[in-house]
Amino acid sequence: MPKRFRWCPNQKKVVEVEDRAELPRQVPLSDAMGFPEGSLAKFEAHRKSHGCSGVEFVRDKDVPQFYQVKCDSWRDRDKYMQKRRMWNDEKTHAGGITAAELRKAEELVRERHGTPV
Repeated sequence: MPKRFRWCPNQKKVVEVEDRAELPRQVPLSDAMGFPEGSLAKFEAHRKSHGCSGVEFVRDKDVPQFYQVKCDSWRDRDKYMQKRRMWNDEKTHAGGITAAELRKAEELVRERHGTPV
């Protein structure tokens, strides 16, 4: 099963999530499921045709040419990910990041926000 990670603001670092219960109640905006603005019509049609309610596309505040995905609940998020084929047969995330990619992400957070990771 792939590992899950989240940003822990109290510890100011990325931590591994052992159990789904540790995930925050509110579903964060997702860049991973996001897309460029030229694809908005395609993704909106896909969302509607697959009956994915509780999902909306929000323009990224930092990169206005990019849309993030906002889900009302973890269940809506999981359903949308499955319909987008971002889920594998073991019902775990099909995508994932390597340890090197995680280190790079930590470096980017450090550079951008000036916080130690």
